[in-house]
Amino acid sequence: MIRVYGFYSCGGYKDMYLGNSERCDRPTYYLPLLPVMKERRRLEDLPKIEQQEKLQQIRLVTRRNSMGFPDECDVMFSHGGYVAIYRMLSNGSTCLAMRDIPSPEVDEVGRNIPFNILLIATDLESIAKLDQMAMSVKNHYVEWRDFATSLFTYDPYVNGVKFDLPTLFERLAELPKADEIQMDHSRNALAYLMLAGINNVGIAMREQNLQPEDVRCIVDMDGQILQGHFPLINRRGGSEPEYVNEAIHAEEVKKPAFGEKATLTGNVDATRAQEKRQKLEDTVQIVIQLQVKVEALINEVKALRDESMLRMDNLAKALADLANKIPPGDAKPSLLGTFLPDKFLRHKEDYLLIGLIIIILMLIFK
Repeated sequence: MIRVYGFYSCGGYKDMYLGNSERCDRPTYYLPLLPVMKERRRLEDLPKIEQQEKLQQIRLVTRRNSMGFPDECDVMFSHGGYVAIYRMLSNGSTCLAMRDIPSPEVDEVGRNIPFNILLIATDLESIAKLDQMAMSVKNHYVEWRDFATSLFTYDPYVNGVKFDLPTLFERLAELPKADEIQMDHSRNALAYLMLAGINNVGIAMREQNLQPEDVRCIVDMDGQILQGHFPLINRRGGSEPEYVNEAIHAEEVKKPAFGEKATLTGNVDATRAQEKRQKLEDTVQIVIQLQVKVEALINEVKALRDESMLRMDNLAKALADLANKIPPGDAKPSLLGTFLPDKFLRHKEDYLLIGLIIIILMLIFK
């Protein structure tokens, strides 16, 4: 089964359970006025209540009822930094998310309301289907984004939000099968992380709480690999999986005949190009790790600085409060003030020097 969730604004953004592949023959609706009409039970509302209760309802994801929404996917709705993600969950399910999809609708004050959509596959057949969609989204993201734009609409007849569940699964059913090539489904790993550009890597890692080793590959919106390798497995001709690498492959070495020198039948330049590409990817991986660590250190320094400034402000305030509590008329005259004129008391911080002068005078006239 493939479950579909959305993060959509209708009187404020809400986590929504939009339906699943087992009941995808009809659209689903979010009808916020239906509970109100059922509670007040007005005579003129009874036909509307009867009509709307026959519709397949969109349910809200709450803490009491998660509607099967995994906790590890919360950050994908609550935080940004990415365009699309295909990840393997800890329970073996797979999850495909697309973020900030434009909507043809606007909110109550005329603002755009982009939305997120997330699909979770829970069994082998649905995981294979979601793999196909993930591959298609990677290679044709703009087409999928434009397609998804029309999934959410406002239905004036029921005064609610409509999600076109049948159109979504019809699109999935049209995807070509790829039986020979499968995706690696190692748990808790990201098959790919799609970003608007390589400069957004640090933001995505921080917003999504990711570690560089969790991300198999980073791609841009054109499907071009910016870092890593797309985790495909080729299962042709044997039981052991053969990992498919989108990088340049070196040619095989031809075994020489007797008396001949060993030669490469392939292109030596291809091998060197592969080695250079691997070194470049290793360098990019190191840069990403350093970028994440530097940002973490900067945040720690900022936190320490803010804490120090707060303590200084509190100390200054405490000293000021203490000074204000001492009445000006309660100051007692000092011993020096009794014997010396005021002109000698302008700089009270010179008490030590004044004391030395008095001692010297006493020794002279002794």
